[in-house]
Amino acid sequence: MSLDNNGELLQLKYREPQPTKKDKTLVEILDRLKSLEGKLDRIPIRDSHASISGPTQQSPSSQHSSAVDADPNSYSYPNTNRLPSYQPSPGRGTRSQPYRHASAAHKMLTWPAIQQLLIQAVPANVGDMRSLEQEGSAFIVRMHQGQGPMPMDECLEETAFLGMQTPATRATGGPRVTFPDLTRDVMQRLANAYFDSFNMLYPFMDRQNFMADILAMVQTEGFDGETESVLALLVFALGELAIEGATGIPVETYKGRPSGVRGGSQHKPPGLSLFNEARKRLGFVLTKCDLENVQIFSLAA
Repeated sequence: MSLDNNGELLQLKYREPQPTKKDKTLVEILDRLKSLEGKLDRIPIRDSHASISGPTQQSPSSQHSSAVDADPNSYSYPNTNRLPSYQPSPGRGTRSQPYRHASAAHKMLTWPAIQQLLIQAVPANVGDMRSLEQEGSAFIVRMHQGQGPMPMDECLEETAFLGMQTPATRATGGPRVTFPDLTRDVMQRLANAYFDSFNMLYPFMDRQNFMADILAMVQTEGFDGETESVLALLVFALGELAIEGATGIPVETYKGRPSGVRGGSQHKPPGLSLFNEARKRLGFVLTKCDLENVQIFSLAA
């Protein structure tokens, strides 16, 4: 406002400032955000267990398993009586359950088809299935604790070592022995069997180092209570287990069909005498802190 010469009040017309190009961009962004906010409010809340990529279609096998779980009495086994059904508890598979690492074999025991087969064989397995669900892989450990210890009367016949020793083996001071059943060819065959089987799955032993150092030493200088002898005996025990497990006599024959588990028996598994010889020497290396000790306890396990 201002006054003219006559003192009259003149009103100046207020003109609204025009937005610049930068201001127009901010206005457009604000409009877009408001429109997105309205769309987000209209999105329905989906189930937390639903897949983000959309609903998945069940395969015929999974639909069959679901049908068995939903109505266990609707499925009957041929030539068998009705068996008690095992149903997982409601809390199974929810996100509130703590994470438990489990091996592939343990996870296979939780398959509905496998559980039905176990119940079909022994109906009393229903309680074990519930324990498996609650305890996880600790259930497998509990099963082994219920078994009796392996017998210790299975040992190799030993004789005193007669021959030249290197200064390193002589420094240990213990009497060295040999086993007539463990000839050079037998030790070579058992070592190869171990490295071709178990060490392929758990490669924590170096084959070249074992063959050149440990195997060569026990073949020429016998066995003692040192680390190398314990390692060699454990490797030989697992090598015998690998050979007998593949080509040995089936442990049982059911209705004319031999079992796929081969070698030895429940109270006398393959390699037991070699394993007992290793256990007799474990006390001499128990307190050492080196890589070989880790290998020894891994092989024993």
